[in-house]
Amino acid sequence: MALLLLSNVELQAKQARAEKHRLDLQTERSKKIHSLLTRVEEVKVAKNQLIEEKRMRMERRLQKAAENRDQHLKDIVRKAHDEEEKLREIAFIKQLEAENRRHDFLHQCRAHTTRLRRVRRERLHKLEQKAAREAAVNARRLALEEARRQHVTTLVERRRERETRAEELKELKSKEREEAAREKVSHMHLVKIAK
Repeated sequence: MALLLLSNVELQAKQARAEKHRLDLQTERSKKIHSLLTRVEEVKVAKNQLIEEKRMRMERRLQKAAENRDQHLKDIVRKAHDEEEKLREIAFIKQLEAENRRHDFLHQCRAHTTRLRRVRRERLHKLEQKAAREAAVNARRLALEEARRQHVTTLVERRRERETRAEELKELKSKEREEAAREKVSHMHLVKIAK
């Protein structure tokens, strides 16, 4: 009985040790599992952190790439705008040059027309002056010719008058001589008769 009791106590002690050992093992296993879970969690956190960092790096790279792309597009747009502005400026300058050439051409045409009109007016004025001079010369020549004709006519008239007077005087003298001769003959006849 005492042996049985002892055996029972030992069994209980053994069981208690075994229980304690099992509890210790379980506790140890639980600690290991907890430690392992903690490690797994840490690894998972570290992995998630690495993934997050990698994602953030990727997002930064993508953002940087997007910014670079946007900047590149902006540069292209700005360059295109600058080129377009340059083209507009060139077109404006060409238009101004064309307008200036047209204005110069019109100015030259107007100046040429004005010059031609002035030359025509001067030529017409010279022709009018020449015609007036020629008319004046003709008028003077005609006046001189008329004066000469009048003078010649006057001289001819005077000569004719002189000749007429001389002829009349000659005829008168001839008549007087004839009369004197008749009177002389008549006187001589009278004298003869008187003797």
